[in-house]
Amino acid sequence: MKNSYFWGIVIVLALLLSALVYPTFFTDDSNDALSEDVYVLRMVVAADEDDPSAAGARCFADLVENRSEGRIRIVTSYETDNAQNIVSQLSFGGIDFAVLSCADLPSEVMNEVINLEGTRQYEQIEGCFNNRKADVLDELRMEQLLPLVLYRTSESCVFSNESLDEAISNRIGVPRGERFSDAVRKLGSTPVFVDRENRYRYLSEGTIAGIMCELTQYLNIHRNTTADHVLIIEEDIMPNMLVASFLNYGAMQMEDKDMIMECAADSYLVQKTEFDALMTDIDQRLRELGIIIKRTALK
Repeated sequence: MKNSYFWGIVIVLALLLSALVYPTFFTDDSNDALSEDVYVLRMVVAADEDDPSAAGARCFADLVENRSEGRIRIVTSYETDNAQNIVSQLSFGGIDFAVLSCADLPSEVMNEVINLEGTRQYEQIEGCFNNRKADVLDELRMEQLLPLVLYRTSESCVFSNESLDEAISNRIGVPRGERFSDAVRKLGSTPVFVDRENRYRYLSEGTIAGIMCELTQYLNIHRNTTADHVLIIEEDIMPNMLVASFLNYGAMQMEDKDMIMECAADSYLVQKTEFDALMTDIDQRLRELGIIIKRTALK
């Protein structure tokens, strides 16, 4: 009796552990009309829903569902200020895919690609990444991460209610992470972490003099703020990357693996086209909206 009780506990614990390690690749039985062969995977995007990278992620999810004829579905959620937790979830298979800033990836090689002198244009960054993709792959595989494709993001900017010269001499609000904090320090300002919910309140109250974000993010929020002074940081580019959990990817069938890779590559082409259209004549369009623009480069 004692042995039966012991092995019963072992079996239950094993089932619980497998559910924790592979919680997202499961049969969707929420609708009896669905086939038992429908699998639902989870993707987390570390950006706003209206970010260009989020558009690429949605395209990827749609392509996967269409090309698998509905057999594989990807449910997408959006989380900001939580990149390290997302990386951890990917590593142990808690989620299947994520879109993350390259600055948040545990890759020294990728950091070299991004910061290599002379690679401040997208074509240069992408060319350098493709040349060293095998090195990035080997390095991230050690963390159970699989890089799929880069997504384009805009230059960063600081927006403020007041003169940009005054704003830069004060405290600038930044999201969590070193990318923006380091840029603010190079501008000669003091970075202060502020969460999304409070950043506009802190700006209006004068707790911070400005907010740093990507220019595309400001484009989406400028109607909701009176901040009409924008400092664009020239060539301060940090691509995002679509990453898969190597653990969960390895459990897929070969034809699904090939399909995932093809969908990722095609989603990049769609995202690039939409991004380039969004950024065309951006300075002129901002001025037509009554926004005061200045440009600078990091020291």
